[in-house]
Amino acid sequence: MFTASGQLQSLIKEKKGNWTYSDYDLLPPELPCQIINGELTMSPAPYLKHQDISREIEILILGFISRHPQYKDCKVYDAPVDVVFDEGNVFQPDLVFISSKNKKIITEKNIQGAPDLIVEILSPSTIKSDRGDKKEKYAQYKVPEYWIVDPENKAVEIYELVKGNYKIYSFAAQKGVVQSKVLKGFKMKIENVFSNI
Repeated sequence: MFTASGQLQSLIKEKKGNWTYSDYDLLPPELPCQIINGELTMSPAPYLKHQDISREIEILILGFISRHPQYKDCKVYDAPVDVVFDEGNVFQPDLVFISSKNKKIITEKNIQGAPDLIVEILSPSTIKSDRGDKKEKYAQYKVPEYWIVDPENKAVEIYELVKGNYKIYSFAAQKGVVQSKVLKGFKMKIENVFSNI
C-alpha cells in the first residue's frame, strides 16, 4: 500500500490509462476512486444531501426486503464497496442490491460481477460518468436494473436492461411514485426520497 503521497503521485503519473484492479488494490482504502476503462478517476466526498438521499433509499429498500420473505437472503451494500467487472473496470456505486440467487459474486473483499440492481446518485463530479461510461459498462456487464437519482431535479430514473441496452422502466420528478422491476412490488414515493434536501 502507498503511504507516501510522492509514491502515489508517481504511480498515478506512470500508469496513465493502464490501471488494473491489481494496481487499484495497492491504493489507500480511504481514497475515493474508481477505474473506468483503465483510467483511474478520483472524486471529492459527496455533498451531505447526497448522503441523505442515499440513506433514505437504502432504508426504504431494506424495509421492503425485511417485510418480504422472498428477499430475506438478499444483500444491500452502500458506498464505498468495490464492484469489479474486469481488471480495467472497478466501480463504487452508491447502492447495490444482490439477490440470493446471485450471491456467489460476493467475496470477502468485494463484489466480482454484475449486481442485480445499482443506484447512482448524481453529483457535479460524477454526472458525466454516471450517465455515460458507467451506464454503458453496467449495460455491457448485464446489470438488470440501473437507477439514476438526480438531486437537482428531484427525479429518479429506473432503467431495465432490454437486449443489451437500458430502457426507461419507471420515472418520476418532484412528486409521484417509481417502482422497481427487479424488486417486485417495491414502490418509492419521490417526496420521501428528497424530503431532507
